[in-house]
Amino acid sequence: MGWELHITRREHIADEGNDITRAEWIAAAEADPELTLDEAGMAEFAASEDEVWWFKWLDGAIDVIHADGPAVAKMVALAEVLGAEVQDANGYVYNADGTSQLKEIWREPEPARPGKPGLFARLFGRS
Repeated sequence: MGWELHITRREHIADEGNDITRAEWIAAAEADPELTLDEAGMAEFAASEDEVWWFKWLDGAIDVIHADGPAVAKMVALAEVLGAEVQDANGYVYNADGTSQLKEIWREPEPARPGKPGLFARLFGRS
């Protein structure tokens, strides 16, 4: 099993909505001279004879398995065209040079319940 990167408009790839439509994906892939689109809507990106990646549209995002180097750069370029970003399942957002940064937490933490001491306070009598 390998790693997978996604071109998505979603806040996090696991969220729903804000999809890239299949028609948008096909138009972007057809406009890119470095991609070869097949009948199923998958696009081949060959940086060299030894480096080939498949870009697959699925459920509103474009997925690439084992993306690195040139594939990440191509994903970022396509994401810009589609008004999206490249991210992994752990919330990291990728740049064209392959670097990544953890996306800011997008959900507020649940507030602590008032009146109940924490574990540390219960064990040691302090807070």
